[in-house]
Amino acid sequence: MGYEIEVVGVLADERGGVEDLERIISHRVARLHQALSVQATAILSQFDISLSNWRVLSAIWVEDIDSSRKLAEKTGYDPAQISRALHNMRKSGLLELSNNLNDRRILMIEVTPAGRKVLAAMIPHMKARHDALLNALDRHELETFLAVLDKLDAIAELDRNKILTHAGLKAVR
Repeated sequence: MGYEIEVVGVLADERGGVEDLERIISHRVARLHQALSVQATAILSQFDISLSNWRVLSAIWVEDIDSSRKLAEKTGYDPAQISRALHNMRKSGLLELSNNLNDRRILMIEVTPAGRKVLAAMIPHMKARHDALLNALDRHELETFLAVLDKLDAIAELDRNKILTHAGLKAVR
């Protein structure tokens, strides 16, 4: 599924065409991400778990993921971030890790009873937060929002050189 990038209604001026910071999508997404991260961190701090560990642990639980490779494929998270989170949670007793018998680079993951207990305590609070976000949008707004995110994801995944060329810059080798 390909998308074309089109800049609509941007006025060229001495600021390079930026007419309003609020209309810069990456700024708005970053600001929203920061606000949601602060909100989630406040909840998770009550359970002594970091936001990055929660993201990894919840992905493992929700998607029933059993290996570091599947986790990276499903989430798109940085493999180094995944590795740190997995080892931190192993040290905390939330996960058991073992090497894949066929490929030692792949870690096999199992949520421990202690990990399931922490998840059972956290999930209702994080679900309530998620429900509050969903309830801020009606069904049509949610579908539109998700469709917009899909388009932005596709653009973000474009080859770096394609983006540079589109922006009028030289491609890099």
